[in-house]
Amino acid sequence: MQTLYALVLATLLGASAGHAGQAQYSVGRRDHVFNLNDQAARCVPALKNTFDGEESQKALLGNKDEKGLERKETDCVKIVDRWAALHDVTCQHTSRNANCSLSTKGGKGSRHRFKNLKLRVQLARGALAPAGTISVNVGGQRPVQLFHNPKPGAFAEVDVDLPAVFGGQKEVPFETLSKLTILYQPTPEFQHGFRLDMFEVLDVSLEAHDVHSGLVVSNTKYKHLDELMGHSDTTKLLPVWHGDFRLEDWHTSLSLEPRQRAQGQANGKPTASKPSKLVFYGDFLWPDEAKRQGGFLTPADRLARSRNPPMTAFSLQTYVKEQPSQQQGTYFLRTYETFGSAAKDAAAQAAKWGGATNPVVYVVHATPNMIETEKGVAAAGGILWSQVVAWAQVPHNYTLPADIPKTREGVREHFAKAFHAHKLDIFEKNDDYDSRFDQYSINQDAQPQLWSTEKAQGALLDFMRKYGKAVGFGSKFPLFAARELIDGKKSAEAKRANAVQAPHDEGFLSMIGNLIKNHPVAAALIPAAIALSLVPGLGLAIDALEITALSTEAVVGTGLLTDMAESTALIEGGVEAGVDAGVEGEELGSIELNDLKPLLGKE
Repeated sequence: MQTLYALVLATLLGASAGHAGQAQYSVGRRDHVFNLNDQAARCVPALKNTFDGEESQKALLGNKDEKGLERKETDCVKIVDRWAALHDVTCQHTSRNANCSLSTKGGKGSRHRFKNLKLRVQLARGALAPAGTISVNVGGQRPVQLFHNPKPGAFAEVDVDLPAVFGGQKEVPFETLSKLTILYQPTPEFQHGFRLDMFEVLDVSLEAHDVHSGLVVSNTKYKHLDELMGHSDTTKLLPVWHGDFRLEDWHTSLSLEPRQRAQGQANGKPTASKPSKLVFYGDFLWPDEAKRQGGFLTPADRLARSRNPPMTAFSLQTYVKEQPSQQQGTYFLRTYETFGSAAKDAAAQAAKWGGATNPVVYVVHATPNMIETEKGVAAAGGILWSQVVAWAQVPHNYTLPADIPKTREGVREHFAKAFHAHKLDIFEKNDDYDSRFDQYSINQDAQPQLWSTEKAQGALLDFMRKYGKAVGFGSKFPLFAARELIDGKKSAEAKRANAVQAPHDEGFLSMIGNLIKNHPVAAALIPAAIALSLVPGLGLAIDALEITALSTEAVVGTGLLTDMAESTALIEGGVEAGVDAGVEGEELGSIELNDLKPLLGKE
């Protein structure tokens, strides 16, 4: 978990530095010749991240002595095509984005060479795991070790030491990576008798920095390899699988996410693209109940206990409806990137069951079955208990503050007052969290098929088979077999009988209540990206000044401020955007946050 926090912290610090140190990018004219990189970066803003003094910086639009070269090209398709041809890549340009792959110029030898090679390999979560060493050879003089006696589902990410593997070379021609070989060497004691050398590779991917173009390119050609069998009767490191690569298999997607694109247009600055690794989820279930259940299932899973959900339950169209009817349900859970939005949703769920007990906001590690939408991050199929990092209980009558600041300085001021005035212990750690989730983030690929109501069931099941492996999805819903399915009525009765363990002790609870009561804006705007710094017991040292800066950057620098303003507008209009499964509850917009005492459940 500390590794995860370090990654989140580095991401936010990097984004903050980027905003502070990068000037607005403009198309310039140098020595009567317009720089091709400048023009290409204006057409595809993500390209600017590749211009770092590499050979690509030397490429101009043409020779200044040729006729007409003082005229700037305005057609982005032509600009990107010329840039791509000059750098021996092939690019498809559409609306400020481009998908590019490496190529050879005129069928001749490639000028591409790479540095900073990274390998990622994911093993299947099967019943057996190999008792030995798994390595790969990427064309160098020596193999790269990935695993030794790995557990099922193990994941390896290795930064290849290029000089050591490629005979002292710091930059290596891409043609060297024409073949990939997986090798296996059994542990000596398992050379005979019972074999533990069967394994399955789910994913092999490579990432490298192409020096010639400046692009960071990936090779994801091989997924879901056949079951592999090592040689158990030898002590040698022998090949068990071969794969071939073409230069064209190396590719990259140059795009800004919709939120980042809007932010960049507003301030003229490029924005770092980092997928979310943490989200907030609100529910009426307390941690003791959620653990017994095994996690959180979707409204459609609950509906399926009595009758078949309609086909619309499989579509994101149903998920984004502000007040879905009880008959519809959905196979998605609504998660958020700000604490206030999740707390509002949790309060709406508590209201459906009388509003007598106080709900909980959970910090959840993101996985690839989660998709960002205009109504929060949709978790397809549900959430496992082992994904939960921490939690905090919130008042059953929680509402978002009416006035959300609209400027960076306004946001920073609210955070500064809150974090300097209160101890930074808000969330209680989940000791059952599985650190294997540290490697994952929300899905970054467009999923247009999930929005259609035609063939919606097949589309969602195909999506889960492809992206649901991280959460153990098999072939059909529900995501997991609940050990004990707890509905709202059963939960409310158990809490009235004092039969459910409270989420916090009273001392811990007072810190949450005081923050929400005394600093409602700061509490509402807490971004999921910095949640780990508010969890005691992780050994993470961070002061009020630093967390103020990180929180401000996470909210303002990614567009979450706009999202929160839209959520506030919905509440002021009396719309319950967070009602789960469509069961109507009381209107929350008029409730005052004036009673923080009965948080433990009994009034």
